[in-house]
Amino acid sequence: MTDVTIRKAEMKDAEQITKMLIELAIHLKEFQQFKYKSDFSEVYSKRVKKHLSHNKNFILIAESKSEIAGVIVASYEKLYDEFKVNKFGYIEEIIISPDKRGIGIGKKLIKEAGKIFKENNAEYYYIHTYPKNKINTEIYKKLGFEEFELSMVKKIE
Repeated sequence: MTDVTIRKAEMKDAEQITKMLIELAIHLKEFQQFKYKSDFSEVYSKRVKKHLSHNKNFILIAESKSEIAGVIVASYEKLYDEFKVNKFGYIEEIIISPDKRGIGIGKKLIKEAGKIFKENNAEYYYIHTYPKNKINTEIYKKLGFEEFELSMVKKIE
């Protein structure tokens, strides 16, 4: 793997992270049932800034040759009180620059997020993916993730 460093994102990274998340959203349109609002860039911009300023969330950046090669957006979720496990880490988004895919950057980001979740007393962490996105599903399984739940949706007619 090329020389890649992982660090926590800072506010100065917000614009670049937002651009990458918009690229991800455009890519994922083929897997989604819902349509995006015509301009969702402001939504992503606010979300990134919120994550960067809130201590229960974090964003990690993979840098290669002083360029952002990958991003992971993460937070914590509390389950219902009846469960023994009550703190989950949640990988909300992960994106790797197209020209940097396949060299282990995503794996490195996910492992680093796992370390942070563990340091903050999460017992598990999870990531959502679309069932039609077979490539990501297989990658996550290779990294030790197991199918956990299946969400389904139906349009009200």
